[in-house]
Amino acid sequence: MPPDRVGSAGRNTFFSSCTPSQYATIHTEIFLQLAGIISVAIEKGVLYERLSSANEALRAARDALAIEATNDALTGIKNRRAIMRRAGEMQQP
Repeated sequence: MPPDRVGSAGRNTFFSSCTPSQYATIHTEIFLQLAGIISVAIEKGVLYERLSSANEALRAARDALAIEATNDALTGIKNRRAIMRRAGEMQQP
């Protein structure tokens, strides 16, 4: 007896067997391998999202530190280091 169509989500269609032990051992092994591959892909996606979020936080922290390093904390204007660096850049041809 072939599998029956149970439902669909988007472009994916899900199948289920009406008879117990319908699938042969080879089919079960293939299903388990596919499930393992899908699981790894999902896990990699989650890790990628975490890494991307951590990188974004690090970039924001780096930018904040760069501002802190070149601006006076009390007045908010550029400090001597930033002014000297800018003057050096202006002298370069």
